[in-house]
Amino acid sequence: MIRNFKHKGLERLYLSGSTKGINPAHARRIIVRIETLDALDSLEDLPSEWKCHPLYKELEGFYAIRLSGAWRIIFRFEEGTVFDVDYVQYHG
Repeated sequence: MIRNFKHKGLERLYLSGSTKGINPAHARRIIVRIETLDALDSLEDLPSEWKCHPLYKELEGFYAIRLSGAWRIIFRFEEGTVFDVDYVQYHG
């Protein structure tokens, strides 16, 4: 279950379908990923092609899943709950 979003555009997309604040070309992929995160019980349940991996340094405690190019959705995961869902470009 998703507890909260850091990125207001992601939250808006998930709640209302509005693409304001995100790249509209990413909308469909984002929705699939957010719906999957909302139903997530274990990180092992994520599709392997999303390349979920832990982050380090200032993002320690977060995980990233691939979205498109350098874009990722990052989040914290604790005991079946997803926190601080964000939309970032950190490899570019």
